[in-house]
Amino acid sequence: MKYSVSHKGEIAQAVKIFGGTKTVKPGTKNLVVDLPKQLTEEQVEHYKARGVTFQKGAAKAKANQSTTKNGKTKTGQSDQNITALKAKVEQAEKAVAAAKTDETKAKAQEFLDEANKALTNAQSGS
Repeated sequence: MKYSVSHKGEIAQAVKIFGGTKTVKPGTKNLVVDLPKQLTEEQVEHYKARGVTFQKGAAKAKANQSTTKNGKTKTGQSDQNITALKAKVEQAEKAVAAAKTDETKAKAQEFLDEANKALTNAQSGS
């Protein structure tokens, strides 16, 4: 059965899952695990006493501290994305100003609108 596991205790705990055990570290939230069978009340109390809670059904997994391959956190990556989007907005504004025909100006304006929308979404998501 799929469970969503969170750990608010201070010491990492081993949880029995299919194929062995999974170490649940302190601060873990919504870690999806597949347990061999439904938990008994004794097991729930055992884990609860140690700060580990289970929720039946798997919630969407969230990474505790996601890093990319080069070691940058996703927050840092988000900042880079916003900087890149600001540059695109600037570029689009210049294209609108430089457009000579109505058709080119309309396309440049469309690009500017899309860039502004993407920038707004990125800033609200961070």
